Amino acid sequence: MHAPPMARRHVHWPTWLVSAKHRTVISRDGDSEWYPVGEHHAREAGENLTACGLVAIGWPVFWLMPFKPGSSVSCTECTAAVQRAEASSHQERPGCCAPLRDYASERSKT
Repeated sequence: MHAPPMARRHVHWPTWLVSAKHRTVISRDGDSEWYPVGEHHAREAGENLTACGLVAIGWPVFWLMPFKPGSSVSCTECTAAVQRAEASSHQERPGCCAPLRDYASERSKT
């Protein structure tokens, strides 16, 4: 796995990145960028396996492209694994998604 682009080292990386067996270069307005070819797999930075369990050593990682579960080019097994992982991470952090208490209105009631 290649390191992330150094010019953008202060970027917050998505948890699940796109990885694919193949890539191609696309040029637009004088800029060239690599894009995945074929099925998009989910992969965490530093991992040698995709979310669906495929060995992905040597596969390119698209550092600025978050994995989109359920997209037409996304691996269905990776989509299911990512959705399970995200659901369990919310259960491990109870209250993380609960609405904030409105302390100001509670004080005004007293």
